[in-house]
Amino acid sequence: MFALLLVVALAVLREGSEIVLFLHGQAASGQAAGSMLSGGLAGLGIGVAVGLGMYMGLLRIPTKYLFQVTGWMILLLAAGMASQAAKFLVQADILPAWGRVWDSSAWLANDTVVGSLLHTLIGYDATPMGIQLFVYVVTIILIGVAMKVVNKTQLPEGVKVAPIALAVLLLPLAMMAPGNAHAGPASKVYTLNIEAGESELEFLGGTYDDDNNNVDGERAWKVAIGHGVTDWWKSEVEFEWEKESNEGTKYTEVELVNIFRFTEPGEYFVDVGLFTELKFPDEGDDANKLEIGPMFQKEIGRTVNNLNLIWVRDYGSNADHDTEFEYTWQSRWKGNPALEFGVQGMGETGNWDDSKPGHDQEHKMGPAIFGEIKTGPGHNKMKYDAAVLVGMTDDTPDTTLRFQVEYEIY
Repeated sequence: MFALLLVVALAVLREGSEIVLFLHGQAASGQAAGSMLSGGLAGLGIGVAVGLGMYMGLLRIPTKYLFQVTGWMILLLAAGMASQAAKFLVQADILPAWGRVWDSSAWLANDTVVGSLLHTLIGYDATPMGIQLFVYVVTIILIGVAMKVVNKTQLPEGVKVAPIALAVLLLPLAMMAPGNAHAGPASKVYTLNIEAGESELEFLGGTYDDDNNNVDGERAWKVAIGHGVTDWWKSEVEFEWEKESNEGTKYTEVELVNIFRFTEPGEYFVDVGLFTELKFPDEGDDANKLEIGPMFQKEIGRTVNNLNLIWVRDYGSNADHDTEFEYTWQSRWKGNPALEFGVQGMGETGNWDDSKPGHDQEHKMGPAIFGEIKTGPGHNKMKYDAAVLVGMTDDTPDTTLRFQVEYEIY
């Protein structure tokens, strides 16, 4: 009830503030006080009448259906607002328009009474852009699915409602996505293995070997500190140093990483999570970056398979607003925990709406080793993995050697 009260109060506050702005504009333009008062009272009367009519009408709906009806009304309202947000982002040259889907102005224009009403209630637009329709449908799917899950009397065992709600809020950013993606030598494959109360200290790095002198010998190192906040949320802080070809080593950026797991391992066909990362470069001329995307983990026989799909967005005063996409994946064969074998791969394809030609994309893969060694009492242990990745395209370094060592403390 408190949450419902808060939502209504904020909605009334928002509409009330708009009325104040409109009346101030009328007064500033020299509008007579009498006409403003009479118009205001007339509007208030109409609003009260409509409100009472809707209230009495909703009371006639059986209680068990009442919140379903109002919930879906709010869902359509939210989808319409998301669609309008996409339109504003197109006007700001942040999102692609994807052309015009249709033009129904001849039958129902936006400035008609019915058109304005439908625009307010469900986001109707007589001339919608492709990106508007896409965002509208995706919003309905994301929030609609979450509503179905949350409204069940008994939630499916293993489903985490909090991270699902977070995904509903953040995934639209991934679909707008944007930035400059680059699978550097210190990139890694993130997994959905999260333990509440587990702290970890991590060191990872990598180097390029290539005929191109611009990237040959390029190296990167990261030091990370992480903690399992809950059994579905892990947070990390990473510090990165780089050495470019023919240059010295320098500190480059700090990264804030959060991983959210939606389901318990093995409860469903595939384990699903969400990856987010904020990067703050040391150089003042470089833009900040947001990385976000879904994570998948699946055990098939004796293999554990991981896939991270990541979109990257530049933001800040020096952002270029390009849209690029990268991925990382691995397959590990379970055996002796101290030494297991598998493969890893990673790369990037360029702009999400206009991918680079195949030979200009970056794709690399190769053999990998994994290990886990218990240290001392309790569950403390050291984990490691390393891989030799071979470039699959002309624009990929010929060889990438990467490693990762992690000490876990419970």
